[in-house]
Amino acid sequence: MNILVRKATVKDVIPLALLARVTFREAFGHLFHNNENLISYFAKSFSIEALTKKLNDDNNVYWLAFLDNLPVGYAKLIKNSPSKFIEDEKVSELQRIYVLNDFLNRKIGHLLQNEIFEEVKRIESNYLWLSVYVDNPKAIRFYERYGYHKLGTHVFGILNQNFEFSVMSKAF
Repeated sequence: MNILVRKATVKDVIPLALLARVTFREAFGHLFHNNENLISYFAKSFSIEALTKKLNDDNNVYWLAFLDNLPVGYAKLIKNSPSKFIEDEKVSELQRIYVLNDFLNRKIGHLLQNEIFEEVKRIESNYLWLSVYVDNPKAIRFYERYGYHKLGTHVFGILNQNFEFSVMSKAF
């Protein structure tokens, strides 16, 4: 079992778009009352065009995780991303960290998290924050193991559905 984590480039947009759609559906697909809303969200957030634009934005950093050369996970960091829950200007956001369900419990999330921490230290952010779905105890435990703590909650809307998320942060 050979695991490689590396920063993604624009050349990785196709596997990234596919991973983004599949992992999001695995994590949240069951919550959507209307599959068309999910498809619309994918078209807006995970299209080749949208991800190419995000990959070309210097404020975003993406990583891909490979298991035996197969892309199985990814993460996204937004380097300068203030939060209303944190009174500091040097703040970054862990916006996405996903691993395909078939490859969970293989330390891939751990490796992605470590890459994110190294980048946060390199750019000298004082805090890293994230949003995690309130009814996802496995993810919440994952983040707590890495020293994140809950700051509050917020609602995120996708078309006509709202979802409650916990905001968690970690100081550096």
